[in-house]
Parts: sequence; C-alpha cells; structure tokens
Amino acid sequence: MNDYLEVPLGGTTAMSRPEMLAHVEKEAPDKINHFRKSYSGSLRSAIIAMCLSCRDFAAIDIRECNREACPLWEQRPYRVARPHRNATTENTDAHSAEAVNHEQLG
Repeated sequence: MNDYLEVPLGGTTAMSRPEMLAHVEKEAPDKINHFRKSYSGSLRSAIIAMCLSCRDFAAIDIRECNREACPLWEQRPYRVARPHRNATTENTDAHSAEAVNHEQLG
C-alpha cells in the first residue's frame, strides 16, 4: 500500500493537493486527469484517484483488491464486469420461481 495517503491522527493527508498532483504527474502521468477531476468535484474520479493512490497507480491491483473492509471497495473501478440483468433474464427467473412454487404447492 502507498504511504502517501495514509491518514494520520490529525485527519489530514501527508501531501497538499499541488504536491499530490506533482507526485502523480511524475509517477503515473496517464492517471493525472482522475486527480484533477477529483479536486474539481467529480465523485467518481475521487474514488478512482483514491483507489489508484492506495494501490500504487496499478489498475490490475485495484481489480484484484481484497480489502472488503474498505468503504470504497464496492465502488472501486476496474472490476471484472458482472453480467447485467435484462428483461429476458428476469422473465426466465420469474418463470423458474413460479415453477418451483407450483411444484412445492402441488
């Protein structure tokens, strides 16, 4: 884990925003826009920036993160996509549930 964003007892981060931007520009220039957007108020970019800083700017490490106690874990970026439910899936599930209920009552 990156030591730069460990929150000390005082409740502030170890770097100022300009220092953090300079650090990101040096270490991961392709990720700098997430940090700039987060400082401008983008919640999604703030989550991405926090995860990137925690995992040393490696998207693959975020995908494989197992820190389920982290408040941002469910919102972390770069996850393997889960299949989306659609009307066909929901209809199939509903018919299956009805069949099971009918068999149990029958």
